[in-house]
Amino acid sequence: SLKLDSDSKIWVAGSTHPGEEEVLLRTYLRIKESFPALRLIIAPRKIERGDEILGSAKSMGLKAALKTDLHRTEGPNEVIILNTLGELARVYGLASISFVGGSMIPFGGHNMLEPASFGCPVIYGTHTENFVLLADMLEKASGGWRVEDADGLFNVVKKILDDPEIRSESGRKAKKIVDDGTQQIAILDDAHNIPKYLEENTVSLCITSPPYANMLAHKRLNKSIRGDLRRNRHYLKVQQYSNNPADLGTMNHEKYSKALEEIYSGILPLMRKRAHCIINVNDVWANNKRIPTHVYVLEALQNAGFEFRNTFIWDKRNLVNRVGIFGWPSNFISLGATMEFILDFWKP
Repeated sequence: SLKLDSDSKIWVAGSTHPGEEEVLLRTYLRIKESFPALRLIIAPRKIERGDEILGSAKSMGLKAALKTDLHRTEGPNEVIILNTLGELARVYGLASISFVGGSMIPFGGHNMLEPASFGCPVIYGTHTENFVLLADMLEKASGGWRVEDADGLFNVVKKILDDPEIRSESGRKAKKIVDDGTQQIAILDDAHNIPKYLEENTVSLCITSPPYANMLAHKRLNKSIRGDLRRNRHYLKVQQYSNNPADLGTMNHEKYSKALEEIYSGILPLMRKRAHCIINVNDVWANNKRIPTHVYVLEALQNAGFEFRNTFIWDKRNLVNRVGIFGWPSNFISLGATMEFILDFWKP
């Protein structure tokens, strides 16, 4: 329980960063004079900063508590610091108004979809580079409110709280972006033909883990099968993804890179500006040599016109050392790789 009165209005500030909490607290100090039933819940991006934020709130004379200490406090608190994991989405559901952090400092912002999905007006700063399209869609629909500074934040919060109709309509429009802003289309076709199905400048995210070039071009040893059962009809046979030479998984890395370039040259015009394209790929062993598949993917996407933004490493040591579906704990199998690459591009 958050120990809130039934008539409380709740302002939730989620995924906040250093430099934002002080602005939020000072804005709350100003706004609560007009709205004494307003309560502020701050969910810092790093929950270990809870004590720091609590100290700032108390130094301003606010009655504040950590979520984990609420059972030791009496009566409703003016400010609650959410220092627990996995609760922010639920708390957004209680909010009359929301602020999404990482946006008043040069971080790039966090996901506005969570508060929007609950029909809650969403406020954010000018730094929304990580969610350019979503922020613009919300703002154009009047479901999102972009502010430049503390005064702007105060004015927007006051405007929304002053008028229940504005608050209700803005929340409805924010939720409509979530409910109506996406479309699902099932396509069974060659990837080269994707542009036939989608309009230009409509795709907000492209994500895939393509077949790995020539990964299956070797005789099967059936290491995931125990004992004599390994010697089944597939033993020591080459089993490719298919017998189609146009299948990415059957190509050598040079042809693979060229095919990816062709496919993504067609996808690029479909993407919105600064929409992200994510590719998960694994390097492979072939003829006792390590082949950096991710380098071929990098080259292909950049040749297709995408801009490379970031690399994330998927640490698979737990899977490799415990082997999961491959037989642990009854037998150990080396998978030959302890990481995968998650490559992040966008349309410039």
